[in-house]
Amino acid sequence: MNAVAASAAFETERLRVRSLCAADEALYCSLYTDARLMRHIGPPLDAPQARRSFRAAVSAAARQPPRHVYFSLYDRQHDHALGVCAVRDIDLEHKRAEIGLMLRREAHASGIAREGLQAVMAWSFRELPIDQLYGQTDSANLAACRAARRAGFSAQAGGDTGGAAASSCMFLFNRPVSRNRSSTSQSKE
Repeated sequence: MNAVAASAAFETERLRVRSLCAADEALYCSLYTDARLMRHIGPPLDAPQARRSFRAAVSAAARQPPRHVYFSLYDRQHDHALGVCAVRDIDLEHKRAEIGLMLRREAHASGIAREGLQAVMAWSFRELPIDQLYGQTDSANLAACRAARRAGFSAQAGGDTGGAAASSCMFLFNRPVSRNRSSTSQSKE
């Protein structure tokens, strides 16, 4: 595991978030093989495909620099697996990355999506040399669109969706400008 992925362990009010590891295989595979959860993402994977995808996600944590960082999200109080979140396609040249989240159905409509996204967004801007996160979802996935807006993302009309389908909705979030950062740049002018 590289140093960036190793730093991916933190808590929020209700969540324990950490880098995806071998213990998360059942969670990951259950999400990616669930046709109902995958209906707005893509075709569900069969069990062997899901296991291969999981191994690739875990091994991504060893690459330097990282192209993808995957997280597991657990309920802090009951230590129950709730979902996975990923910061993918980390583009160091353009200083941006894609963020995505999948939750078990029992975690839907609970605010967990917003809380998880905001926590991983904060980690991403703290640990990665990026200035922008973007997310893409099927515009028919109203819950995902709502969660993205509640997490602070702005919906983008048109935009570079990397070849995403016309029914796709793209959300952007730019690195917050800190007072120290803005005062430093003003003093250099």
